[in-house]
Amino acid sequence: MRRLADFQNRVFEKYPRTYRLPFIDLAAEFPQDLGLGSDAIHFTYAGLAQKAWILLQHLIPIVEERLADGRLPKPPRVARTVHPAFEQPFSQTIALDTLQAGCRQRSATTP
Repeated sequence: MRRLADFQNRVFEKYPRTYRLPFIDLAAEFPQDLGLGSDAIHFTYAGLAQKAWILLQHLIPIVEERLADGRLPKPPRVARTVHPAFEQPFSQTIALDTLQAGCRQRSATTP
């Protein structure tokens, strides 16, 4: 199990290095406390909270740097005049018997 975890961590380190992305070495900073995991893979609630705290401490400087040098916020790829949620046609109400009839027809044709 340890060899597999070490291999996985090496892969996780190499990818961001190859593509010049930030890497947060959670494995190096996460406390070796048995109470933070329910088994060798799954975190307890306290373990998830600890993981989130460590990641947040690293993400804040990355976001601040990108805000300062203008990489964030990114301009939208498509200029929108209407929010996507409102681009859809308005929903229509139908009678219950019409809905049920449609369900019966569909279930009769499905194997």
